[in-house]
Parts: sequence; structure tokens; C-alpha cells
Amino acid sequence: VDVAYSQGWSEKRKGMIEKMTRQTYDWTFTTKFKGSLSPTDVQIEKTEDKIPIELLTRPDPILFYDDVVLFEDELADNGSAIVHVKLRVMPSCFFSLQRFFLRVDDVCFRIIEIRLFHQFGQNFLLREYQERYSTSEALVESNKELLADKGKFCDQNLLANLLPVQECYVEKISIPSS
Repeated sequence: VDVAYSQGWSEKRKGMIEKMTRQTYDWTFTTKFKGSLSPTDVQIEKTEDKIPIELLTRPDPILFYDDVVLFEDELADNGSAIVHVKLRVMPSCFFSLQRFFLRVDDVCFRIIEIRLFHQFGQNFLLREYQERYSTSEALVESNKELLADKGKFCDQNLLANLLPVQECYVEKISIPSS
């Protein structure tokens, strides 16, 4: 991913750039990390099962909630990259959402979400992986109202509903009985 002004900068410095190597690391800190599992003898298989939203939207008491920012960076004033985890525990289940949000100004947007759900008493967890991506140009083309308030480009929840899904699957993680 290059910043918006990189092409103009590169054209003015062609001779110097030919001597330099392109960076080979992901300077946006994009992560697709889904977590590590212990014990390691768990079974993971793709499934058609879905996280039961009806359980999460019931008015059950929330026993514990937290939203923890794992890292955040302003990408040298060229956008934003942030990873945070939300955890909610109810009497019957727990739900976790890890969200990576990337905005490279005038270039692209990416959201990678990993949802983890467990209903107490069951011997498995459901893990959903979802990746959304759009160029800035394509996002504005399909949502012209965003130009009226550029602050909306920073609203992760709004953009999570606007960015097209590139990949999505659910895995069933079976917990070995002790």
C-alpha cells in the first residue's frame, strides 16, 4: 500500500529510487491474527453454523464488558491503524470481537474482524473471520454522502457496514473434554 502522494514524489526522484529497494514489510501493521489456542489438541473445522445473534441481542445482564486497544498508529499522518478487542460476558455465553481498522488517506480502507462466541455448556466455540476492503475512490463513488462529512471516514462502525466483504467464514473449535 502506497500513500496518496507517493506517485508524484516517485516521479520527481526516478534516478534515486532506481537505486533504492521498495520496502518489503507491511507498514500499515495489517494483522490477520486469529489468536492462539491452548491446549493444542483442539479440532478446528469450517462450518455453516452462525453465531446466534438472537442470544447476543437478548436483554440479559452483562456480567463483564471491556474494550481494550491493543495498538494504534497514525501511519506518519497518512491515516490510521488500530486493533482493539471487545469482550462481553453474559450468564449464558461470552462474545469477543477483535477488529483491525485501517484507513490510508485517499488510498484505501480495510477492516478485519474476528468474532469468538461460546455458549456455556457446549463443547465448542464459533470463530468468525471477516475481511472488508475498498479503495477510497470506490467507497466514495458508491457512498457520495461521505464527502459531506469527512469525519465519517474515521467512523469504524459506519464503515464496517459500507465496505464490501472480501472474505468471510466460520470455524467450529471443538474443546476436548477433560
